[in-house]
Amino acid sequence: SSALSNGPKPCGHWPILCSTVAMDGYELHRRVDKARWCVTKGDLLQFKQRVRQAVRAGEITPTSADQFDPCEQCIGPCVYTVTQQLIKPVTRKAG
Repeated sequence: SSALSNGPKPCGHWPILCSTVAMDGYELHRRVDKARWCVTKGDLLQFKQRVRQAVRAGEITPTSADQFDPCEQCIGPCVYTVTQQLIKPVTRKAG
């Protein structure tokens, strides 16, 4: 079983989200077996933790279209905001 399936881990266990080193996405997909392309509950919990860290750090901020309260713990930014302000920038850095 994946180390991520046991719940959230420190950021060092999720190198693609934490790394500033560019990686070759095509090569990673070629090398990683399809059986390992799944998303586990642990992955989702870790992603939730990463989004919360990004909100606290000001990496994800409210917009006119998504006026979430950064102090609110139950309702956070919408998926569009997370995609624009976290996923896309991280993906660009990762290659």
